[in-house]
Amino acid sequence: MLRTVSLGGILQVMPVLLIYLRLGLIIFGKLMDVLHFSQKQLAQRWSICETTLERWRSIGIGPPYLKLPGQVRYRLKDIEAFEESCLRSSTSTAIRSAG
Repeated sequence: MLRTVSLGGILQVMPVLLIYLRLGLIIFGKLMDVLHFSQKQLAQRWSICETTLERWRSIGIGPPYLKLPGQVRYRLKDIEAFEESCLRSSTSTAIRSAG
């Protein structure tokens, strides 16, 4: 839906859209609950080098990622699932999730 507003003879059309800025990603339209992390943001979250994430992607380990033109993004739900899969109770035993 568009709302028309006249300011001093200048006609401006303002779309009534929610612009939501979260973690550097702009989503137009409705609020989405999918959050995305950049490589830098994920590296900061895990206190590792960005090059580690690059290497993991090249050898096929780490969380799934989105390859967009000129950028890589990680979905929060994939990050959390990967973190859950890495959870250990000892060096030889993974903790089974209740899901």
